[in-house]
Amino acid sequence: MPSNKKTKRQLLRNIADGLSISRIFLSLLALAFVDRQPVFLILFALSGLTDLADGPLARLSHLPSERGALLDTLADLPLTVAVLIYFIRSYGTLFYTFLPWIIMTVAIRITAIIVTAYRFKAFAILHTWLNKVSGLLLFLLPFGLIFMPLFQDKLLAIVITMASVSALEELGIELTAQTLNRNRKGTWDRR
Repeated sequence: MPSNKKTKRQLLRNIADGLSISRIFLSLLALAFVDRQPVFLILFALSGLTDLADGPLARLSHLPSERGALLDTLADLPLTVAVLIYFIRSYGTLFYTFLPWIIMTVAIRITAIIVTAYRFKAFAILHTWLNKVSGLLLFLLPFGLIFMPLFQDKLLAIVITMASVSALEELGIELTAQTLNRNRKGTWDRR
């Protein structure tokens, strides 16, 4: 029979994976309410909170898994799509002002994914610190746009700048890394 400690660790990892899976469903549900701002924001906030909680729980389990890292990455994609569609619907003019920059950033991110697939035969978006910071800023952006309406263009510029820098960092890492490490913290981390 497995030890009690190992069972608790496995439970923590399963909860972390469950949070990632729930993020997918919450993000897709949020898409259904993109035109109803209060409902969308509640679902989006719950989805974002699962993203904040799953990583620490997985690390607390001391049972890292490729499945968990991949699940976290896959769960982030519908969350990102949901927030982009929300921005287009709610802040169209402002969003379109930044569209070329957004397209460039997405193209860099897709290029990094393609490089990773080609070089390492895997789908991955790294969990670097810059990716985490840009994800946090993207998560906070809808609330910032509501509560700081005079600074909407500046807030969006900050988030897109961070997303661009993190995408460039990830592409650089994927072009130069000897092995795939989804949990690499940045360019300085040589693991």
